[in-house]
Amino acid sequence: MLFGLTPATLAVVLLVFQAPNYFIHLNSRIRFGACGRIFSCPQTHRIHHSIEPRHFDKNFAATFTLWDGIFGTYYHPAKDEWPETGVAGTEITSLPNAMLMPFVTWASMLKERFGIAEPTSIGK
Repeated sequence: MLFGLTPATLAVVLLVFQAPNYFIHLNSRIRFGACGRIFSCPQTHRIHHSIEPRHFDKNFAATFTLWDGIFGTYYHPAKDEWPETGVAGTEITSLPNAMLMPFVTWASMLKERFGIAEPTSIGK
């Protein structure tokens, strides 16, 4: 409304800006070869979701790998590198489990950090 955009224009703009986020999360062995050092692709970004410790905190980029290069977080996968993904030490068994997992994890971290004990039952 502020800029007088039509719904069609707004839809195209949203699609253009959101498409890279969907593209890099494809479960497809698409790679860009040498251009993968410039543009993020499913294989490059998959490293970010890898459960292998050597891939932790790598390849955050959604479109350009420039920032990963600048901050030293870029990892260029080998041609056939396609690691398992997930959350190490956690098993996702359902959609509700996946949605609640971050909150359960945070609660556990806070309990550990501040030494909060589990409530005990009365009479013990």
